[in-house]
Amino acid sequence: MIRYFIQRYRMYFGLGVIILISLLGMLYFYDQRDISKNAPFQIKEDNSSVKLKTMNPSNGAHHEKQWVVDVKGAVYHPGVYYFKQPPLVQTVLDRAGGCNGKVDQRRINLAAKVQDGQVIYVPEGQEAIPSEYPLPGMDQMKVNDNNESTPDKIDLNHAGISDLEQIPGIGPKRAAEIIAYRDKKQGFKNLKELQEISGIGEKTYMKLSERLYI
Repeated sequence: MIRYFIQRYRMYFGLGVIILISLLGMLYFYDQRDISKNAPFQIKEDNSSVKLKTMNPSNGAHHEKQWVVDVKGAVYHPGVYYFKQPPLVQTVLDRAGGCNGKVDQRRINLAAKVQDGQVIYVPEGQEAIPSEYPLPGMDQMKVNDNNESTPDKIDLNHAGISDLEQIPGIGPKRAAEIIAYRDKKQGFKNLKELQEISGIGEKTYMKLSERLYI
């Protein structure tokens, strides 16, 4: 009886098995899809991704050293100029358009090197060179109108005993008296105060005033 039933309905039986397997497969597929939807989102680290390049202060781009020079006075194009290496005075003046026709270039050392941040003041004719802007190569000596060399002036409020002793007629004792007076008064307000020191009269003051400044 059972064998007869199987033989007669085996086609339907096989079809039912196929349908059942298909249903189980569909249920499994939808179940896995629901699980993946509810799973937490994860970011996978990818070491092969392109990294943003940042500048490292110690290993960053190379910044070339630049020398900055401020050119003033009797040049055609005064202003601030930048150089890739320490320039000579001649190079700086050429960059500034050159000196005008009234400049006595005998007063300028064109072969002197210029320092970074230096000011070059080009005097016109026999114009006095400002003490705060000595020309390169002439820091220790200045040239007067008669082309005679004279020493630089000394800052009275910052000079030491050895500095004052460089002035003719000033020995260690007189230099010490000047510094003692300066300390007592908390600095000189003007050069004429030197005459208030015992032993410094009009003639001595005139000599000192030629070598000192406030």
